[in-house]
Amino acid sequence: MKHNKRHLGCALLAALFLLGALVGCSGKVNAITATEFAAAMGNKGYAVEDYTDSYIETGRGILSCLMIESEGRELVFFELESLEKAKVFYAENKPLIEQQKQAGNIESTVATNSRSVYKLKTATGYFVLEQVGATVLLAYSGAENAAALDELIKSIGY
Repeated sequence: MKHNKRHLGCALLAALFLLGALVGCSGKVNAITATEFAAAMGNKGYAVEDYTDSYIETGRGILSCLMIESEGRELVFFELESLEKAKVFYAENKPLIEQQKQAGNIESTVATNSRSVYKLKTATGYFVLEQVGATVLLAYSGAENAAALDELIKSIGY
């Protein structure tokens, strides 16, 4: 009987692991457009500012640059010409955030073929850099607002 309980327990754990892998860990994130970002943020009551004119002629392939700034949080959304341009833009901006690192910081990185995420939490700030398809999101908040910033980013599907 003791032997059967152990097998049942192992089978249950394996089933739960498989269920978690199928339901919550697919990791598939779809890029949104600048128009969708503006609509989503506008529906949440944020004023969306368009900074596209500041970037359009930089030769970096930026099609749109939108920003919201509220309650100690800042999100800047870039839509680029291609996945390759977005990857380059991400790679150029990651070292700027990494410069904020100090001992005791919490940092995480996720990278797939069409998505890269870098997060850094310091004693005073929280930084998120995320590239999904041909888009890049730069976000910042005070360390105390990290969870709220993650929820806001999650609300647009990133």
